[in-house]
Amino acid sequence: SMIGIVPAGRPLQVNPEPVASNKFLFTLPFTFHHLTVFFTGPPPPGLGAAVYYASGRSDRWTLLGVLTVDKPSATFRLGGSNSGDAGMQIE
Repeated sequence: SMIGIVPAGRPLQVNPEPVASNKFLFTLPFTFHHLTVFFTGPPPPGLGAAVYYASGRSDRWTLLGVLTVDKPSATFRLGGSNSGDAGMQIE
């Protein structure tokens, strides 16, 4: 996978479920407060990833931020105790 995530206090996750040709889903069945997302290698020029999050208590997806060639990683504070899904759309 070209995307990896590390929920705070948990091991690295690098095996998302592909849900479309440019969309991937990580299911996170445990609680966490912060989520670090990164490209696992140098992305091709012009490629970016939008990072979304949906709590296990909601089907509403929230845009957390983006990854780009210039910003290949980011850490997001989710507030409260969360479990749920992290989705990535690669464009």
